[in-house]
Amino acid sequence: MVSALHVRRMRGGKADNRSPDHGSPVRQVRIARPTDRLGKVVRFYRDALGLEQITAFEGHAGYDGVMLALPGRRDHLEFTQHEGGSPCPVPTKDNLIVFYVDDEVIFRAMTLRLSASEEAATSWCNSRARSAGREKAPDPR
Repeated sequence: MVSALHVRRMRGGKADNRSPDHGSPVRQVRIARPTDRLGKVVRFYRDALGLEQITAFEGHAGYDGVMLALPGRRDHLEFTQHEGGSPCPVPTKDNLIVFYVDDEVIFRAMTLRLSASEEAATSWCNSRARSAGREKAPDPR
């Protein structure tokens, strides 16, 4: 089963005025996930979604990996691939990564890149979500 990525455009509400770093003792968040398809995952998040590749490594204790971040943000995603295959089961469709996007122009650019991506070339737009300013794309893991 494939997990999903949600991109949501914010339209008001409490989340609009909160900074993820404001008042928190947490300096940075990194979410690390194993995959058996590192190349596809990187193309999806970097090329189709537009995240910035901040570093990569190869052959570290049998792992290759890539770290991706939203431009200007300290938080990032790390995807790793072990030479012997992933030690974890494939994420379910309920395993989500959600991005909230305030800027309409950036939101549309992201959805256009996702629509054109070979990695997200499935029918990923859902009309109810689209009318609410949300897009959903299956993650290639």
